[in-house]
Amino acid sequence: MLQRALASARGQEDVEVELIVIDDGSTDETPSALARIDDPRLRVLRNETGGGPARARNRGMAEASGEWIAWLDDDDIWAPTKLRAQLDAAARTGAGFVWCSAFLIDGDGRTAGFEPAPAPDEFVRRVREWNPMPGGCSTAMARTDAVRAAGEFDPSLVFGEDWDYWIRILEHARPTAVDDVLAAYVVHTGSTILRAHDTALESLEQLAAKHRSEGEPDRFDRVAFSDWVAIGLRREGRRMDAARLLARVARSERSVKAAGLAARTLLGDWAVELPRRRWRAPTPPRPAWLDAAV
Repeated sequence: MLQRALASARGQEDVEVELIVIDDGSTDETPSALARIDDPRLRVLRNETGGGPARARNRGMAEASGEWIAWLDDDDIWAPTKLRAQLDAAARTGAGFVWCSAFLIDGDGRTAGFEPAPAPDEFVRRVREWNPMPGGCSTAMARTDAVRAAGEFDPSLVFGEDWDYWIRILEHARPTAVDDVLAAYVVHTGSTILRAHDTALESLEQLAAKHRSEGEPDRFDRVAFSDWVAIGLRREGRRMDAARLLARVARSERSVKAAGLAARTLLGDWAVELPRRRWRAPTPPRPAWLDAAV
């Protein structure tokens, strides 16, 4: 997957790029595989021990010398026109922070869903309730001066270091969005938040406390967050864990919605997914560039 991700970054059209790969303490053949790539634009920096995604991104950001910084996780994929389209959108709007729509795929490249790019005003409105960024970090790009002003990703956060970062970077850059599907996000099982699902709500409280302002209401959506974690647990076949998490937030938030989700989770995926079809954005045709990449 790393080779595939790097191929998509190396294949960006009509834009100059520097490619910085952070090898975060790999113990497999990653170093030798990277050493075989003959590309003068590529620099590989190795952390001898893994420090997690926040520390890895921070090291890459510190080394970057371009006018813009874009993040690409090692399992995700960019369309060949991704960076060019985002630069053009930023130039039209005077923005310093840009995202795009994302296609979701599984580990075998099969379609797993679609996340449309929210409009800038919707993104700003929702970011203190829920993480509205499609496809994690791999859809986002920001001016380097805004990145420097926002600071680093917070390595103390067990999850949501990207969510925290979007809140902070909005203080330093005007946002805009590209509606086109310019990235593919790989849906994983066994993620950090799923392994620590029993402390997921505590992790959210850490993030909420960081952004709590005196006199301002806390708008972080515990029910939506728990539903997101529960979706991942169900994907791994852990339906009881998903139902218990939703029941817990139903009690703590006195939420009828969460209680209903917990009950439907026990009935099966069909019971959970059926009502979602009413509001879920329709999946567009699979882009040709994605078929070529996988």
